[in-house]
Amino acid sequence: VKHYGAVGNGIADDTTAIQATITAAVANVGGTVYFPNGNYLTNTVTVSGSNITFTGEGALVQKTLGFAILTATSCDQLTIRALTFHGIAGSTSTSYNTAVDLIGCTNARVDGCTIKNMLYYSVHLTGCSNCEVTNNSILAGSNGIRLTACDHIFVDGNYINTPQVSTF
Repeated sequence: VKHYGAVGNGIADDTTAIQATITAAVANVGGTVYFPNGNYLTNTVTVSGSNITFTGEGALVQKTLGFAILTATSCDQLTIRALTFHGIAGSTSTSYNTAVDLIGCTNARVDGCTIKNMLYYSVHLTGCSNCEVTNNSILAGSNGIRLTACDHIFVDGNYINTPQVSTF
């Protein structure tokens, strides 16, 4: 993402650079969206393609409530691995707020991620099949993993510690 102009300092809005990196990976019919160490402030970024991997040592930090950080639609062979997702800490908003939103995806994996402070669902799959949600740490939010109208989903090895927020 740095190649496309992302700063990763937690202050600059990196949404455009992240989306440009995703667009390039989709145009190449696959690729890796790599986040070096840093905090990448972003609004929702979207992907719809095949053979895309999101990975790195960086953290995606939610800029605005009411949106998902990463939304993937109709993807095949999508992997999200070893990233950190930060929601907006301390917020008591009832706005839609999730880290990873997969819609109509097949053969997708969310593995080894750390997800903090999401007030809706940390990982949400809708209409997905043959997907895995494994070995993630989901902390400090109101909901963990939600599956809606999915089939053949493997969920294993996740640590979820999400005390319910009582100020809604």
